[in-house]
Amino acid sequence: MTTNKSYRNLAAAILFSLGALGLNAQTARDNAALETTTNTPTAEVAYHPFTISPEVGTTGAGATVGWRFADHFGVRAGMDYFQYSYSGNVKDAQYNLKFRLISEPLGLDLFPFKKSSFHLSLGALINQNQFTGANGSVESVTVNGTTYNNIPAGALSLKLKQPSVLPYASLGGSIYLGHAHHWALGGELGAAYGKWNVSFNDSSGTISASDIAAELSKVQNFANKFPVWPIIKLNVSYSF
Repeated sequence: MTTNKSYRNLAAAILFSLGALGLNAQTARDNAALETTTNTPTAEVAYHPFTISPEVGTTGAGATVGWRFADHFGVRAGMDYFQYSYSGNVKDAQYNLKFRLISEPLGLDLFPFKKSSFHLSLGALINQNQFTGANGSVESVTVNGTTYNNIPAGALSLKLKQPSVLPYASLGGSIYLGHAHHWALGGELGAAYGKWNVSFNDSSGTISASDIAAELSKVQNFANKFPVWPIIKLNVSYSF
């Protein structure tokens, strides 16, 4: 009886020891897993598919939204606006001028590198850019070297306007602020192409037709020197 009781006590001690060792081993594994999870840095994301980018630049101030639907391809659309008024000379005559920029870019983005935001954009710039001007409150104006008196304010009107759709190309990219690749600072550099169409009218009927034609030709020749509109933009973007 004493021997059997001793065996039972020994067996219980062994089982208790094994249970304690197993519990300690499981606790060690749990602690190691927790430490690994805690110390492992957040995995870096190559890119998020959707991006919203408030921007400012030579096309005005506005925003662009983009969708990177594949590793190497994306699409974008946006809108920019700017307006400024001033008085100045255009060739021979002085005008109260208004400079208005309104455009909506629609483009296809090509990404050469999967893990980079660097891209080439090709697309169309839906365009309502224009310069307009009218003579101010003066009684005399000079057109093509000829001075005309008693011209009512606003009788002379000048307008420069580009085509409604301009082809454009640009290069762009961003510097990500953190491994999650949500926030970024970026920029774009490119150009849109479209010749200016010039109109010049005299509602008072005072200016001779030859002087109107000569003035129109001068302004048109000047505008033809600038068919390319530069695209330079800075933006702050959020991707998700």
